[in-house]
Amino acid sequence: MTIEATEKAANKLNIVYTISHYLGKEMSAKKYGNIEKIICIMNCYDPNFSSIAKDWETGTVIGKKYIKRNKFLEFSIKVNHAELMKCPQDEVPDIIKKAILKTYFEIRDLCIIDFKIDEFYSDLESLLSLSKWKANPEDYIQENFDYEKSVKPQSENSFKAMKEGEFWNVIKDSIKTSRGDINLQTDCLINILARLREEDIIGFEITLRSMIKKANHVNVLALNKIVEGTVTDDSFLYFRAKLILLGKANFYQAIKDPNQLDIIINSDQLGEELLSVADKAFTNKLGTNYHGELPRDIIWNLISYDDLSEDPKGIMWQETEFKGKYANVLALYPQK
Repeated sequence: MTIEATEKAANKLNIVYTISHYLGKEMSAKKYGNIEKIICIMNCYDPNFSSIAKDWETGTVIGKKYIKRNKFLEFSIKVNHAELMKCPQDEVPDIIKKAILKTYFEIRDLCIIDFKIDEFYSDLESLLSLSKWKANPEDYIQENFDYEKSVKPQSENSFKAMKEGEFWNVIKDSIKTSRGDINLQTDCLINILARLREEDIIGFEITLRSMIKKANHVNVLALNKIVEGTVTDDSFLYFRAKLILLGKANFYQAIKDPNQLDIIINSDQLGEELLSVADKAFTNKLGTNYHGELPRDIIWNLISYDDLSEDPKGIMWQETEFKGKYANVLALYPQK
């Protein structure tokens, strides 16, 4: 990159920073219902610096979470790197506005009770349509904000992950109890977990998340593509969950070499329900009147599988070598 290009990129980045500080200052005193802190993170990473080229559309939400006990909302959105670099500087605010406002439906789908979402986005649109920040950008210097102190749960470090051997024994018991019916297995898991101590249920949730992250591998991605025909961010997450429900041996074999799997994975069976078994077990154990924090709330900042910008492990296959690399497993599934 030339010095001139670097200076242009820096100037555009300064505009983004100024807009960010402007929004923070203008909206800091506003209340939008039952939320105390809202953080919007913009991601504008050059795909050429990633092991897998990812060039998401501006406004794509790559992570979102609402923490009830902290009254805290955070979401991360993409700003297309090429779009930002190619546009004139005076069009940068329009790109930022497009990116932020496009997140409305994703945030609405979180179904946050007592969140005045329409008012929040109306204020965002109004402020982003003004040029007030241009006149005196020095008025919008970012104040120091201690992220860890403000939103990090103070109790998360007191919980420990369930040992992996114990985790897989729980999965094994659920397979046995459900007689291999994956559609019944999550209900069996809930019943098994509900008999454990609260800290053990939380420990299960931590280890579950660790296993989901471990399965973020190019071989599992290939297996997902072969079994289900297409892969999306959500389907890959649910497929990894389904793989866990199939037990330890199948889980690790899929990561190591899916060609050696000795089972047929049913594409109609879903793994999504596994992601909520710890929360449901918690509620079953403590009663329907329990409205406190659930495992996912307690350890949300300890380990997350929601970072869609994290590349799968392993060496990514090329389309030209795909059929040869996964020939055995391809032969087991009709192409969709």
